Amino acid sequence: DLDDTSSFGPETITLFPTNDGVYRYSVHNYTDQSSNGALGIAGALDDGQAARVEVYAGDALVRSYRAPAASAGDGNTWRVFEMTVDGDNVTFSGDQPGGLDYVDASGASDLSTFIQGGWPVKGAAH
Repeated sequence: DLDDTSSFGPETITLFPTNDGVYRYSVHNYTDQSSNGALGIAGALDDGQAARVEVYAGDALVRSYRAPAASAGDGNTWRVFEMTVDGDNVTFSGDQPGGLDYVDASGASDLSTFIQGGWPVKGAAH
């Protein structure tokens, strides 16, 4: 919904999952794509504030994450959570407040880091 490319956010993303499956939410440090990018996500650089992700259902806050501490070489992507949708049931993996883990993605096209099992085929039965 809002992609802030000039400062420190906030950014907004709205999801309407229409297919059952696993949805992964990750934060990728586009500015520093080296394996030290986690330092910026964790707030060790710039303004000193760790990245924060809040998950809402309507107006209700249901999950809140803060990027965990990072070390040089931890990667450039924070895998925050995975949301499993099964009909009307939604479950989350990724403990609060730190989420899942840091990984190294070679770029936005590194699908093995950002998704599991490939992209679903639009209109296909799941």
